[in-house]
Amino acid sequence: MSGLPKFLTGDRISDAVALPLLSIGQAIFLGVGVFATREAFTALHVGEALASWTLFKLIVSGVGMSGLEVLRRACAERLGQSYAGSLRIVLYRHLAGMRKRELDARRLGSLSLRFVGDLTAARNWYGWGLPRVIAAAIVLPGAAIVLWLLEPRIALVSYIVMGASILLMGGAAIGFELLHRRLRSRRASIAIAMMERIAIAPLLDLMGRTQQELAALEEKGKRLRSDATARAWRAGALSAIPQIGLAVTGAVALWHAARLETTPGTVAALLSMLGVLALPLRDVSVSWDHFNGWRIARSKALNLLSQHSRLRSPAVALQPVGVEATGKLDGEDVALSIAAGSIGRLRGGDARRLSALAMLIAGLDERSEMRIGYGTGASELPRIHFIGDSPIALQGSLRRTMTLGISPRPKGEAILKMAQVFGLAHLLPQGRRSLKERVAEAARNLTTADSLRIDLVRIALANPDLVVIDTVRFAADPEHGRLLRFLSEKTDSTIIVVDHEETADVPFHFQRLHDAIRTGNSINPTNS
Repeated sequence: MSGLPKFLTGDRISDAVALPLLSIGQAIFLGVGVFATREAFTALHVGEALASWTLFKLIVSGVGMSGLEVLRRACAERLGQSYAGSLRIVLYRHLAGMRKRELDARRLGSLSLRFVGDLTAARNWYGWGLPRVIAAAIVLPGAAIVLWLLEPRIALVSYIVMGASILLMGGAAIGFELLHRRLRSRRASIAIAMMERIAIAPLLDLMGRTQQELAALEEKGKRLRSDATARAWRAGALSAIPQIGLAVTGAVALWHAARLETTPGTVAALLSMLGVLALPLRDVSVSWDHFNGWRIARSKALNLLSQHSRLRSPAVALQPVGVEATGKLDGEDVALSIAAGSIGRLRGGDARRLSALAMLIAGLDERSEMRIGYGTGASELPRIHFIGDSPIALQGSLRRTMTLGISPRPKGEAILKMAQVFGLAHLLPQGRRSLKERVAEAARNLTTADSLRIDLVRIALANPDLVVIDTVRFAADPEHGRLLRFLSEKTDSTIIVVDHEETADVPFHFQRLHDAIRTGNSINPTNS
């Protein structure tokens, strides 16, 4: 089980320390500005000339607060982005170590939202909400002290009115999480539905489902609009309470100032200070919105991180390995022994169990009732390459796709020669320059045959200890026998090809092909 990244670590410590200091600096400049305002209004009231020192303090106060605000925002954004980046790394590392069976059981759209919506929620809270709360925790007491220094009697009344505003804000904040959770669920539902349908939209249209899909989308949109409006009303009300409190407090302060015959300069300073008091309260209300968004995203992230995950650490064996598989797989006994360097077909059982066994052998899955050994005596996995139904291709160049996971990367000539061996010369008409051609994600711009051959080229260049092939792309390829021979000639690997021929009544077994396959002779299957 993984956990969320720690907040106070690395470069985030300096930013977390800097934010309160910047807020304190702003509070100091704020106090200077308020008292300078009182001096200015007092001078104007009695008809005196404004002192240069008073004007200087007003200018310095404004410039200082503005400059520190720029620094504070930059620091807060860096803090939020840093935490979101750490969370992104934690989530990806966890997904990489999960059992493929469990990962496949999750909706791709839902997993994608962990890297979009949840990271945005983390950035908003740690980069905007939390810094504003820290600033409010410093500015509010400072402003309250300045109010008291200006006029204690009016300050006391102001505390009572603003305190009532804070209590109202607390009441309005109740139930905010429920509104957020409902809205987030609506948004996620629409986003996931769109992710699933975009790629097959033309096919759905061919089936006559476009109007049905549009109607469903419109209905979901109406529900989303209703929930979004409800949350906006609550958020707006929460932000409006400090403004209303400011208006009431200002009126009460003016009434008391008139009764107490307070000087105009002090009154101006008091009103200015009250306006400053309302700003952090409004920021706190918005921060509460961000906090609720992060609280829900945090629970989703923790739910994902609670799943079993262990990164695979392949050992550098540089030699073919054997496979020992024993135990029970879905109630069926398994006792499989494959010698190192063997090449052949894995057969028996139904297609689902056979693929499950292939996943176990490839190290992509774990089951408590099954034991997989490779005869290395080490806890690490050997170097294993797996070919499944989905091509292993990230968007990038042909060179990158053919050499994913290989270090150091083979030179261009070696890549070209291997690609030609596996029949990819038509993709490389310009030699090494063609290696720069782009490959789309999941090799969508390549044929099924070409994507299979690229996977085989990668394996041949890597020369792993064990190769597991479980894909209809290989079984359906008319040249699969020749491709297997090429692979055996170019590697020393143990090669296991899953054969889904109907053999449900036959126990799991490995049908080894003749060792002469490595010398390029004909393939003659013999049982072992």
